[in-house]
Amino acid sequence: MAHESDDRRDVVRYWEPLNQGWDAVFGSRFVKGGGEIDYPWLKLRLNRAAPIWLEKYFSRDDYRNQ
Repeated sequence: MAHESDDRRDVVRYWEPLNQGWDAVFGSRFVKGGGEIDYPWLKLRLNRAAPIWLEKYFSRDDYRNQ
């Protein structure tokens, strides 16, 4: 990303699937094997908690199961 949150070495890892025909390739710190280096503790906790909180308080069952 523009703010250097991705390791430059991952560019090759992203390029290879694109050359195999994939439309898009994404990295994630939330999947198994992902992680953070020098990431602020509070920001990390908020990024992990926010999706859980949003799902709990703003999910709409009538939209999910159609």
